[in-house]
Amino acid sequence: MEILLIEDDQVDIKMVRRAFQTLAIPHALRVVDSAIEALEVLQRKDPSAGPEAVPRPDLMLLDLNMPGMGGLEFLSVVKADSDLKNIPVIVLSTSDLQSDIRTSFDRGVAGYFIKPLEYTQFVETLKSILNYWELCEHPQDRPAMRS
Repeated sequence: MEILLIEDDQVDIKMVRRAFQTLAIPHALRVVDSAIEALEVLQRKDPSAGPEAVPRPDLMLLDLNMPGMGGLEFLSVVKADSDLKNIPVIVLSTSDLQSDIRTSFDRGVAGYFIKPLEYTQFVETLKSILNYWELCEHPQDRPAMRS
């Protein structure tokens, strides 16, 4: 699975990378530090990568509060693009405002998680997100439910 992290805070980026190491997550993580850069990557406009060198992500983790184009504006652009709208987006933000949560779901996010401040809770949150998406990607690997 290819995961695109869209996050401008270097401390949060380090925390996600560290959590990936802690959990021994086998998925590829690409990090961009702005919504504009994310759109360039998604639209294959990264000149240093070549036309097909940047794989489309299977999942995006999105911070809402970023300078320039914010996460909500990014969602509007991505979900209006017929080539990008089906890529699942999970918001991972410090915002617990109901208006941000409601607007995010209105704009098509697959989930909304408030970033825990404590590292072990952050790791558990990230683990929950990734476990859920692994089950979505490989439902045949799920244990059969008993009645």
